[in-house]
Amino acid sequence: MYYEKAYVIKKLIYGNDHLEIATTLNHMGNLHKYRGQYDMALMLHSEVLGLKTKLYGENHPSVQTTVEIIGKIQRID
Repeated sequence: MYYEKAYVIKKLIYGNDHLEIATTLNHMGNLHKYRGQYDMALMLHSEVLGLKTKLYGENHPSVQTTVEIIGKIQRID
């Protein structure tokens, strides 16, 4: 619930394409992963991947880390 509130507030402050949005989505995705809600976790981490790719480019280490996270969730699910 708090992550969702933070997400809404940060979108108002920063807009849609900002690292703070990606960070909050990442936290939300991790929370869903730990709760066993893998479909939601994958959706959120996919959004993170799109944002990070847009902000950093495809070869940035942070983008690669997100790709690895998505792969791990897919193997669990």
